[in-house]
Amino acid sequence: MDKSGGRQAKLQFDSCRSALESGTERPAELRRSSDEPADSVDMKTRLTIHQILTSVESKMAIMWRKMDSIMHKLGKHDGQLQEVEQHLSIVEDTVSSQGDTLLNMKGVLKVIATKKMDLVLSYFRGKIP
Repeated sequence: MDKSGGRQAKLQFDSCRSALESGTERPAELRRSSDEPADSVDMKTRLTIHQILTSVESKMAIMWRKMDSIMHKLGKHDGQLQEVEQHLSIVEDTVSSQGDTLLNMKGVLKVIATKKMDLVLSYFRGKIP
């Protein structure tokens, strides 16, 4: 849930809570019929609803603190991951350039070996009639 959605839910929750505590109006979700008087909610029911709302509110506060903590940790890890990614990119570039160097060396060695082989063959061709 994004923060704006969370704020909107919190505002609805607070509105519902204040209406129930004052006893002047009951939210539509809690009405049994639209013509039921608002003062028909007895004190015990109001107290029970108030306790439930308080419990839910405290659990929501704990949940938001945990989510903030997780987001903070993810932010730290994101920085570390970007740093590791940069190091891996450097290593990849280094390995790639060394691979190119090895291929070039292999080509040079092949040319040298071919030239030496030609020299050896021409030497023996000169010796053998």
